[in-house]
Amino acid sequence: MSELKETLRDVISGAGTACAALLHNCRLEGAGARAYGREEILYLFRNARGSLDWVQLVEGKRCAALFTSDASGPIAMFADLYEGRITRLWYLASTALAAAPAQRIDVPFDPAVGETEPGVAFDPADHPDLQAAHVARVHSWSAGLLEGDGDEAPLPRVVAGLSRPRLGVLRAFSSGDLVAVLAMLNAQRDDGRAGIAQFLIAARLTAEHGSGATTVVDEAGRQTELARTWRPAL
Repeated sequence: MSELKETLRDVISGAGTACAALLHNCRLEGAGARAYGREEILYLFRNARGSLDWVQLVEGKRCAALFTSDASGPIAMFADLYEGRITRLWYLASTALAAAPAQRIDVPFDPAVGETEPGVAFDPADHPDLQAAHVARVHSWSAGLLEGDGDEAPLPRVVAGLSRPRLGVLRAFSSGDLVAVLAMLNAQRDDGRAGIAQFLIAARLTAEHGSGATTVVDEAGRQTELARTWRPAL
């Protein structure tokens, strides 16, 4: 097992051995939580420690992505890297990291949800570690999330109470023939409550046209968003 794979696995397990790999000002978001600083991050994972099953790593020059699962469901963790150390983390899981959701003030904005057709915000120029040959793969996966249906399209199963979904690709990078993608879904609430919900979706793509993809939805983040009361700062 590679050193980076062990490090990310240790972070998810809340092991103290992961402390040295996290920069002191590392940030975390996902699974209904936001944290700043390696001590706070490891504290959250230490309380949510579980037993991981299989582990798959996609490692790029500036980013890495770990895909795994535990008893509650699939898990994905994305990490920004600087000289081999972790500067930022995104965590997608079925179980919330924090007992109470992170506090925040909502700022009204419109990430193109005013448009009636689904859309994807993805510019390959923003992702220098994504091979040109893999750009179409990311386009295909993203479009399939918004336009697909049936068992092969996970998004229709998680947008209950939401409308006009918009997808923004945050990270996309290649490692050999593998591609890792991290995206943020923004959607308008359609359940009688005001506001916009947003949560993470990630994928490990192994073939063209999105086939063979391992897709992970931040179910804990989604549930936390739907349980929140929108509090705009005007």
